[in-house]
Amino acid sequence: MSTGDEDRPPPDWATCARAPGCIGIPVGSTDGCFAHLGDDERDRFLGGLVPGADIDMRGTALTRILVDQLFDAVRNTDIGRPHVGHANFDRVLFADDIVIERTAFGHGASFRGATFTHPVRLTANAFTGPALFDDAAFDHDVEMSGDTFGGDVTFRDARFGGQAPFSDVDFSGNVQLAGRGGLQRSVHHMR
Repeated sequence: MSTGDEDRPPPDWATCARAPGCIGIPVGSTDGCFAHLGDDERDRFLGGLVPGADIDMRGTALTRILVDQLFDAVRNTDIGRPHVGHANFDRVLFADDIVIERTAFGHGASFRGATFTHPVRLTANAFTGPALFDDAAFDHDVEMSGDTFGGDVTFRDARFGGQAPFSDVDFSGNVQLAGRGGLQRSVHHMR
């Protein structure tokens, strides 16, 4: 499955061998991206994840079900929330309404070049390291509510096709907004 970025240069990672044109990074010891694994392979991959594990989904087309499966696999039952080490969602196609909530991103998260084709809600997440949304495309509304960003946050050349309310969001690091259409801001230690 394509992520809709055929005009971009080819990815600099190995790509899925299971579907023509798919740029998803293969997971585990397979030749397929997370979206193109068989049920048994997906179960094995998810079973190998533990709280604090790094997640690398570069270029993969993810539905809400797949996103939920990923975050459930890294759920820390002691605190009742998913805990990810570093998350790499660069050039991912999020193909459904996406809700990411109450997740701890311990070593940062990258959504550079990701495309969100439906509304997205990021609620009560804790980003300890940098959070990168450069060149991301939000085709519909994106809501950020109650999130905490401990590192730098960048939205350089991000595109917003709907509303983008940020409520009760805590930024401890630098925030850079440099969008198309003249939007440019650099905010330091904003609350």
